[in-house]
Amino acid sequence: CVYFPLSREENIPITYLMQKEGEYMTTTIIGVALENRLETALEFQKIVTNFGCEIRTRIGLHPSKEQVCLNRGIVLLEVDGDADLLKLELSKHWQIQTMEFE
Repeated sequence: CVYFPLSREENIPITYLMQKEGEYMTTTIIGVALENRLETALEFQKIVTNFGCEIRTRIGLHPSKEQVCLNRGIVLLEVDGDADLLKLELSKHWQIQTMEFE
């Protein structure tokens, strides 16, 4: 992971300065449908741990029905920068959908 210090001149983050100059970083949202989440949780965790520096946000959504937690769900991942390798790894095991913002 790379952490940027504050700019000395303006006391604002360097990432903001890069955006002002037109060097936008792509943000990708990856939705992963986990059908057997109890059985596949360890493999999923292993993959996302390998991409821990690229993943900024992780949200797990799993439906419940009448107070019963179902064995399926969707995980949303917010990824900064190039997400192609992560998408490839995830798509080997699960159905994924993506959104990209620049």
